[in-house]
Amino acid sequence: MAELDYAFLAEFAKVENNQLTVVGASYTHVYTGSLPANHILYVAGRVRSTEGEEPPVLGIKFRSPAEGLEIGVDSSLTAEEARPYAGKIGLTFAVGLGVPLMTEGLYEVYVELDGVEVRRLAFDLALGEKKQ
Repeated sequence: MAELDYAFLAEFAKVENNQLTVVGASYTHVYTGSLPANHILYVAGRVRSTEGEEPPVLGIKFRSPAEGLEIGVDSSLTAEEARPYAGKIGLTFAVGLGVPLMTEGLYEVYVELDGVEVRRLAFDLALGEKKQ
């Protein structure tokens, strides 16, 4: 059975040759000058699977503090570029989502494997400029 090794939010992420490249990883706050606003977020990480196992299905669900807004995507993780080690395969992923920011508050992103929630990520949205 596939297991999540790690996952985080990022400003940008990509996978090439099963290697993850990330910019602005693990953020927990977003600032905007006005609302509504658009935001592009990436969810990146690695899933550990057993060699020969069916490819796991990765699900990403974004939820707004506003009632009823949910955006999601599901995708099978394939092992085309992964190299097995000790009978395991590390499957890296980077998923980008353009999401609407309608109100200040806590926005949540859920990571699922084969339909089971395995991680909750979140960021707080505030009006104003980023504090240094």
